[in-house]
Amino acid sequence: MPYSYIYNTKIYFSKITNYITQKKKYLTAEYLFNLSNKKNKNSFFVLVLGESARSDRFSLNGYKRNTNPLLSTHKNLVSYTNFHSLDTSTKPAVPHIFLRDLKLKATNKQKETSFLHVLNHLGFKAFWFSLWRTRPNSLMYDISLETNVTAYGTQVKAYSSTNTPNSFLYDQTLLEPLKETLKKNGNGIIVLHTKGSHYTYYNRAPKEFQVYSPNCTYDCINNVSALNNTYDNTILYTDFFLNEVINILKDKDAIFLYVSDHGESLGENGVFAHSAPYETAPKEQTHIPMMWWASDKFLSNQENSKKFERIKSNFDKRLDQSYIFHSALDCIGVDSPAINKNKSVCRRLLQK
Repeated sequence: MPYSYIYNTKIYFSKITNYITQKKKYLTAEYLFNLSNKKNKNSFFVLVLGESARSDRFSLNGYKRNTNPLLSTHKNLVSYTNFHSLDTSTKPAVPHIFLRDLKLKATNKQKETSFLHVLNHLGFKAFWFSLWRTRPNSLMYDISLETNVTAYGTQVKAYSSTNTPNSFLYDQTLLEPLKETLKKNGNGIIVLHTKGSHYTYYNRAPKEFQVYSPNCTYDCINNVSALNNTYDNTILYTDFFLNEVINILKDKDAIFLYVSDHGESLGENGVFAHSAPYETAPKEQTHIPMMWWASDKFLSNQENSKKFERIKSNFDKRLDQSYIFHSALDCIGVDSPAINKNKSVCRRLLQK
């Protein structure tokens, strides 16, 4: 979009350059962290980062089309219906997911690191697999380096035992690295950064998922109906991909989180795509999906089971990405003064 050049330049100079992490890694505000639930020391936490997905296109959240035929069959799946992003483009939005407080990143006294580094410090192997090209000199990239393994774009293939012929690297390319990582490690926090529903939509789903038609390839703005069909096909494919991830995890001791970076405008009031200034952004660019799922083995732990019941009870609360840092650590059983229990979905939240 034409205004994106101005807006993203503003982001780069006012936020990103101020937040670049130091080469020396620090724990969040130098607080002490403790894995109080020792039974989770052999667990896996898989976080799937969605791209440009909007909440209202998931049938799990009430959409008229059945875009979630597979996810709707899972008994341990919870979809949040009132969840929101804190920015409208990837690089500034994603750090909100991983950091305790993005504002603290700009101060010299509070050297913040992500919950990936916290879990890694507590003995969890950390992995970041992204289908996007490497984008150095951003806070998101620095966060991805707080892991044992970081792979972007074609680097992901190096961690796969099979080769994909797909020229656009569909999200299912991430399934092999996930399988290999689970096979070779006894625990871990694994991030899978998908291409999701990012424009161009036609290139985000294989032909067998092009169910809604007519669709469009590149010149879509002049045909809003076809554009919406093409976008909905990406959600249908996301349903397939997330279902595959869950099936891979179902026999493991694992908890799973899916959250999008931001939403997407699809022609409402003449607005398309994303990256609108956050203060005036339409709701379509900020109302995003978030889902939690846990395996039966993970829930056999009584403490985990109680916390997951609270996850279920909070599904309709109005929350945003700032809750994820606290929720991720609290739900896996980590204690620390840095964790705000009032911002953990594993606790009783009062706000609607």
